[in-house]
Amino acid sequence: CDKCGMGRLFPAPSEATLHALYSGGYDAYDGDAQSAAGSPSRRLKVLISELNAAALHSDSLVKQRLLTALTQALEIAGGRSVPLTASAPLTLRRDAAILDFGCGAGFWLLAMKHHGYSNLFAFDIAQPALSRLQESGITCFADDPKLLPQQAFDCIRLEHVLEHLLDPV
Repeated sequence: CDKCGMGRLFPAPSEATLHALYSGGYDAYDGDAQSAAGSPSRRLKVLISELNAAALHSDSLVKQRLLTALTQALEIAGGRSVPLTASAPLTLRRDAAILDFGCGAGFWLLAMKHHGYSNLFAFDIAQPALSRLQESGITCFADDPKLLPQQAFDCIRLEHVLEHLLDPV
C-alpha cells in the first residue's frame, strides 16, 4: 500500500511452502541457541531488560528515573526506537508460567532460565533448536498450537511471529 506501507503476498504461500521456507536452515533456527544467547546484541537486550525490571521494582523515584534514562540511552545506542518488552517477565515470580510462541532458536527462553525462571514453554514449528531447548529443561511443543497445555500462562511472548503466519487470526 502506497499510503501505509503494508504489504502482503498474493497468492499466499501454501503450508507446505512455509514449512520448506522455515526449515532447519532458516536463520532464526540456525546455529546453537547457546551462542545466540551470548551474542553482543542479545546480551545488550538482556541488560536493557534487567535495567527496566530494576526500575520497575525500585522504591526510589530517583533510581527509577536514572535506570529509565540509562535504558533509553542503551536502546538508542543499540538502534532501537521502541522500548524492549523483555523486561516485563523479569517482574514476575520465578515460577511464573512463560510461553515463547514462535521461539526460534530459544535465546530468550535461555536468558529467562539464566535468571532463575523454571516454568518455561517453547512453541515453534519442528526444528533442531527445540531439541536443544528440551535438553536444557524447557518444555517444547511443535507444529500444532492445540498441543499446548490448556492452562493460563502468566506471560506469552510473540516476537516476529504474526508476519510468518498464513492466517494470523
